[in-house]
Amino acid sequence: MTASISRKNINQIMTDRRQGIYKTEDTYNEALLSIQQMKDTPTDKVITLIRSMGRFNVYDANEFLTQVKEWKKKQVIMLKCNIFEIDCKVLGKMWLFTVTPPGDLEGVGFCPLALAFNIMVDGYSYISADRDLIDLAWRYLGSHE
Repeated sequence: MTASISRKNINQIMTDRRQGIYKTEDTYNEALLSIQQMKDTPTDKVITLIRSMGRFNVYDANEFLTQVKEWKKKQVIMLKCNIFEIDCKVLGKMWLFTVTPPGDLEGVGFCPLALAFNIMVDGYSYISADRDLIDLAWRYLGSHE
């Protein structure tokens, strides 16, 4: 295991997140726990931080592709420059990618998940070990450079 979070810490983290406070170290540690879960479950392919709930979510390929179809309907954009290789220490290399809604990004703000990996980007970030799945989503959403 790369990180652990005590029950007391989880309660405080969730209280802070409900108030809109994301601490980079906590987000990073919880991301590593979610990545570990993803790696331990062969069907899991993508993780994200659902900001409105302050919780991480793990998607299998089917769930993720269903999400991508919804993004397409809503004209969500994935820029190629917002796909980053990240080092998750003992868990290895992963890919972090960020999607953005169309139009004005006011109110979206920097993604706490991306910030946890020292990436400043507006939008909603996801992590996967499967670059092919990410490239498929990028092409489906319009191959934006």
